[in-house]
Amino acid sequence: MNDRVIDDLRRRLDLEHAVAAIAVRFITLRCDEIDAAVAEALRRIGTLAGADRSYVFRMRLGGRIADNTHEWCADGITAMRDSLQGLDLDAGLPWFAARIRELRAMGLATVDLPPEAAAERALLESQGVRSVVIAPIVESGQPVGFIGFDAVRSCRAWNDEDAALLGTIGEILVSTWARQRTEAALRDAEQHWRALTENSGATVITLDADLRIRSMNRVVEGFSLDRVIGTPALDYLSPHVREATERAYRRAFATGQPEVIEVEGQGANGTTAWYETRLVPLARAGVVVELVLVATDITERVRIQNTLRRNEARLRAAFDASPLGVLIARGGLLLYVNPAYVRIFGFTSASELVGTPLIERVVPEQRAHAAERLAKRERNESLADSYDVLGLRRTGEIFPCHVNSAHIDLEDGAAVLVFIADTSEKRRAEQALRESEARFQAFMDHSPLIAFLKDAESRFVYANGRYLQQFGISMDELRGKALHDLFPPAVAARLAEKDALVLRTDQVHESIEVVPAYDGSKPRSWLVIKFPVRDSAGRRYV
Repeated sequence: MNDRVIDDLRRRLDLEHAVAAIAVRFITLRCDEIDAAVAEALRRIGTLAGADRSYVFRMRLGGRIADNTHEWCADGITAMRDSLQGLDLDAGLPWFAARIRELRAMGLATVDLPPEAAAERALLESQGVRSVVIAPIVESGQPVGFIGFDAVRSCRAWNDEDAALLGTIGEILVSTWARQRTEAALRDAEQHWRALTENSGATVITLDADLRIRSMNRVVEGFSLDRVIGTPALDYLSPHVREATERAYRRAFATGQPEVIEVEGQGANGTTAWYETRLVPLARAGVVVELVLVATDITERVRIQNTLRRNEARLRAAFDASPLGVLIARGGLLLYVNPAYVRIFGFTSASELVGTPLIERVVPEQRAHAAERLAKRERNESLADSYDVLGLRRTGEIFPCHVNSAHIDLEDGAAVLVFIADTSEKRRAEQALRESEARFQAFMDHSPLIAFLKDAESRFVYANGRYLQQFGISMDELRGKALHDLFPPAVAARLAEKDALVLRTDQVHESIEVVPAYDGSKPRSWLVIKFPVRDSAGRRYV
């Protein structure tokens, strides 16, 4: 075996040892050490391979653009890295680009390039390169860059072993770049997570499998992080919610499913607070190892809800005790009826009515109109708030009722609130009153006596037909007139004094009075009996 062969073997062995050392070194590199380690690797293998220049290009924009990211040059060799940025491979080096995309390594002298590689030959000659060996850097079956050696001082003959060496270094770089991307993504995610938790209005807590607090982005006043970290999370909850909350935490660890719960726990400075808490399980290798709690203070919301519930209970109690029928309807169906409504329509329980159409309680000929009014009210359209309808009891009895309705917004949507009064008794009382008034009017109009009624200011309220005939005036003309509006002043003052006497003494007064006509003529003597009366409101009359 001659000396040249021995030298080649020794050089090859040194290169293999160098590649193994580089591979081991790159496994333990920190991200901030990678660039320097690549430069050192290029120096080491370039020196051992007898190259004048070694370099790495990374490709971007779908492999169209290449940048010289790392370069090593032997002593006396000009660096080219700065001039080899943003190379458009398709436009400037198409022959070379085609071979890289075919994942083909190449080693040849510059003068041996074919005519179709004229652009590549011109570039190499401008750099003084006499021969070159280049291998693609491949990731997931696609070229992501290339690595190469240049011979400048002499035309070096490169072989397949040199290309294979470069390919191995390329594989090491691909693995390192992938780890670099992963670590960068992890750093970005960690920074993003930290920014979210530190700037979030929510409290973010992580729990271990023992439900102890591992981390927390903030604590309420009265606590400190060093006191809280490592302690059981359940210790900070109100006793009556701990058991249910522990079940929810354990369930999230067991199923890996997120969940939202509401818990009561310690607030600032010894107060009690309510928190809406989202449970987010974090798994590794399919096993939940950590539980993230994202807690939002909802104390004020809970206070408002409790107030609303109390108000709702009071309102329901008022509705239930109301003598008026009360209902709530949506989409034409009854959602709620109070006891009075049940009684008015002749039913025995609210369950017989809830869920049934409201218009079934209206006589058939009025149902279409009632349904239209109900729909408009639910849409909050403008229409009269009150009206009269004919109701239909369970027995088929028809009765008059007065309805007041209003649009309301419930938690689950718009609805209509209706108050119903059975006006049967009112109608009968009004009819009885009208009949009574008619009898009174007939009695007074046919009485041979003059009769009148005046208020406490001596203004006429009523006079019978005999009075109107005697004084030649109509009731419309007389009503509201005072004595001084009708009689001469002296007569009016005398008669008013007699009215005042009756009201002052609250006694019947009988006297002979000389009363003329309104113009003062034809005075006549009258036996006048005046007595006080009061109406149902306590107003006094003569």
